[in-house]
Amino acid sequence: MQQEAVYRDVVAEVTGFLESRCRQLEMAGIKRDHIAIDPGLGFAKTPLHNWQIIAGLQRLRDLGHPLIIGHSRKRFLREIVGTDPRCILQATVGVGVLLAAAGIDVLRIHDVKAMRQTLDFWQRNAVGSDPLA
Repeated sequence: MQQEAVYRDVVAEVTGFLESRCRQLEMAGIKRDHIAIDPGLGFAKTPLHNWQIIAGLQRLRDLGHPLIIGHSRKRFLREIVGTDPRCILQATVGVGVLLAAAGIDVLRIHDVKAMRQTLDFWQRNAVGSDPLA
């Protein structure tokens, strides 16, 4: 799939593709509020492309559809932290918090319990409440 990873501006091109597909779905009778989008991290993208998409998530959010991200255990994380499963889990959870902070609607994740515990902890502290309460 990496052979297909040729983009001038990956965020603009993925956003344009998804916008076009959403329009086609609506023209086919699918209700707008029944459409969610996924930029496809890891699919026909280099690790740099994946990070560029994460950095440019607002452009995808501007399309006005719920946004799904599947970053769990992806190669672009392993290239940074190596192959130790604990490190991959930590990277997955860390990026998951970044994505949640960016307002992502759905995180597609393998390690649900670890992600849920971390998000619960983050949400308790992000709003300034007592984390020990």
